[in-house]
Amino acid sequence: MRIEPRRDIADILFSGKFGLEEESLRLTLSGHLASSDHPFEDAVHMSKDFCESQLEIITDPHTGIEELYSDIKTLRREANVILHRRGEILNDSSNPPPSVDPDEARIAVFEGEDSIKTEYRRYLCGKYGKHRMLLSGIHFNMSFDEAVFELSELKGQDRDGIYLDVALKTLKYSWLITYLTAASPKGDKASVRCSSDGYWNDFTPILDYSSLDGYVDSIRHYEKTGQIYNPWELYIPVRLKPYGKNTLDNLKNGISHIELRMFDINPADEAGIRIEDLKFAQLLLIYFLMTDPVKADKDVQEGAVRNMKQAALLDDTSVFIESGNIRIPIREAALMELAMMEYAFDGIDGHDISSIIGYQRSKLLRYGGRYCFGVTSSKEGATCANYSDSVRITV
Repeated sequence: MRIEPRRDIADILFSGKFGLEEESLRLTLSGHLASSDHPFEDAVHMSKDFCESQLEIITDPHTGIEELYSDIKTLRREANVILHRRGEILNDSSNPPPSVDPDEARIAVFEGEDSIKTEYRRYLCGKYGKHRMLLSGIHFNMSFDEAVFELSELKGQDRDGIYLDVALKTLKYSWLITYLTAASPKGDKASVRCSSDGYWNDFTPILDYSSLDGYVDSIRHYEKTGQIYNPWELYIPVRLKPYGKNTLDNLKNGISHIELRMFDINPADEAGIRIEDLKFAQLLLIYFLMTDPVKADKDVQEGAVRNMKQAALLDDTSVFIESGNIRIPIREAALMELAMMEYAFDGIDGHDISSIIGYQRSKLLRYGGRYCFGVTSSKEGATCANYSDSVRITV
């Protein structure tokens, strides 16, 4: 362990700042894509993403998960109130409904200094297609409290290097987050956007996690060779963000926070995401902070992407997680990782650690695996997702 669990450091470890970016399609009441212009031009917390009909809600940074959850729930409710007056609603899934025709999507128009964003979206449309660009999701942002880096175990270590190590571990275990929170079932997938049909480049990016300069230069390499249009076309499940404007030049000056990009919209929760899953994301990043560094070689990064795509599938019985030369059934691998987390936090009281891990474990132990509803005997007819306890279970 890099940081031994102690009662006196619990409050420091759990301090930090947290934010969410949540995308949703605006729909007509009949379930078609709204054709109207983005109606929130003057709203500080409501922007648009790929198309005019894709709303992006952006919270302020918060110092607690409860406040963050309350904020996103309030903002989503306010958006729905305004949209309802216009005969529109927010889609409650990461997947567009079957009634949506991707060809009807209007690429988002930005003015002034932001007009380059429109050009970029036209490029994405031509390269990836509108059907993929309409997939929506949630990004969870977190920064550690600066007091963390003054802990005796970390004092004197490179702050950016610690964030790089946490980012690498999060990439390596992105399959676990996907497996436990996937909530956009379709066909044989529990998460379309995290599967091979979702947001991925046509190559597997291999980044340098040994230093911040190396990390930035490895991203620039893909831009210079023309494999990506700009750094933000690098579709990896974990990103590191700078202070101020989101540019690589700024990132070289220091890491502000880490961004997790693999969460689906959960239709069973008014906020679009369960508070228990937000708490788990926080706990997981603290766990990665506490544990020893891992190697960032090519095999680890390629294996992380393969594992995440596998975790997005519905068929648990034939899905395996690669760990070196070993292949472990995914449900078994998930239970093992949760047990390792529990062990790592033994000695730290409070902060709902036991219930946070217990909630995730319950998804794997009840009914032989994930929460399922409307299950039929055919693979094509099955729908399954890791929804909340409020969802009626049929087995």
